Amino acid sequence: MLINDFNEKFHNLKAMEFLSWLTQPLLVDLSAVSEQCQQELYEFQQDDFMKTFFKGTTMWLCEEF
Repeated sequence: MLINDFNEKFHNLKAMEFLSWLTQPLLVDLSAVSEQCQQELYEFQQDDFMKTFFKGTTMWLCEEF
C-alpha cells in the first residue's frame, strides 16, 4: 500500500531530466561542474562505500530506495 502511494505521488520523477552530477556523481567529470561543487564531488568520488553501494546505478533513482 505504501509503495502504491509513493508511485502515485512521484510517478513522474523517473521521467524528469536531472543534471548528470546529481544522478551520477561518481562518474561526472569534475571540470564540468562549478568550483563550488568540485571539492564535495571529489570527496564523494573517493569514498569507497559510495563506490561500492552505488556501482552501476543511477544513484538517486536506484531501485533499492
